[in-house]
Amino acid sequence: MKLGKPIQHFLLVAESLHHANLGVCKLLLALLFSTQFSVVVMRYLFAIGFVELQDFVLYCFATLSILGIPIALRLDKHVRVDIFRASGATASARRIDQISYALLLIPLAIVTIYYAMPLVQYSWEIKEGARETGGLGGYYLVMMMLPIACLLIIIQALALFFDKSLIHSEEVG
Repeated sequence: MKLGKPIQHFLLVAESLHHANLGVCKLLLALLFSTQFSVVVMRYLFAIGFVELQDFVLYCFATLSILGIPIALRLDKHVRVDIFRASGATASARRIDQISYALLLIPLAIVTIYYAMPLVQYSWEIKEGARETGGLGGYYLVMMMLPIACLLIIIQALALFFDKSLIHSEEVG
């Protein structure tokens, strides 16, 4: 199937966003591991603890978890229930995926953005900080990841809807 220029341009943008998100997630994973390792070493070898570092680990984990969803979708590594899709041919499985993107995934992401934005906006207005006294500020930045992830999910779902060659076209490396 020949895709029009606007769709091809959109697919290039989706590909760029996917790679950028993948890079951010790899960086977050490295920061998460190294910071958690530092916290453990400092606590058990030197009896030193920093609430800010523990909060940073939590922020990294939360951000990595939510931004990993669009990556899992793009790489077809997400959890799915294959009741209708398991016994079907590749073409029918693709059609089921397209219907699922259009009727379930994209509307759910839009509704999530709609209901999350007032909470995110309020968090930004009050510059919501740490949950613990003396913890790391900037929790509002973590809150912002939910609508960003939903937007990335919508973009990746549309890319998968239009271009079946994206599925299994790459591996996390």
